[in-house]
Amino acid sequence: MKRYECLTNRSAAASAVFIPFYAGFDKATRDAASADLSFWLTVQPQWRRIAGRDHFLVAGRTAWDFQRSSGDDVNADRGSGLLVTPVGRNMSLLVLESTLKHGSDFSVPYPTYFHPRSDADVLRWQDRVRGQKRMWLMAFVGVPRPDVATSIQVQDRVIAQCKAS
Repeated sequence: MKRYECLTNRSAAASAVFIPFYAGFDKATRDAASADLSFWLTVQPQWRRIAGRDHFLVAGRTAWDFQRSSGDDVNADRGSGLLVTPVGRNMSLLVLESTLKHGSDFSVPYPTYFHPRSDADVLRWQDRVRGQKRMWLMAFVGVPRPDVATSIQVQDRVIAQCKAS
């Protein structure tokens, strides 16, 4: 990643600023880390330039894990409240599942075990997949979320449609 020509070590000159942040702490540490990160970002000149709208954070978790509000008894044991803060809503968050709630979190594909080393590896894989007989032409990774009242429950709808077909 560090070989891209567009990278700079001068964040003031950057079009996008990566925020290195580890989200997998225990509850007390998560809340403190999110609060510390929020404060630190707001005093940085790069953040103040356009209130962090050019900043992004990448997390190997779902956006729901960053939307716990204080006093949330349903999700008290998981996540942080980073995305419900003004700082969190201004940055972009690349996550495994987005919520469509704030418009600042974006889904990226789940990690896979396919790690091609070359273009030839990709072409071999494509040829293999094209040559197989498949009943279904898509893959879905998700679980029902009936206990999440605020969710639009996209997973539930997809699962129901798959079962009905």
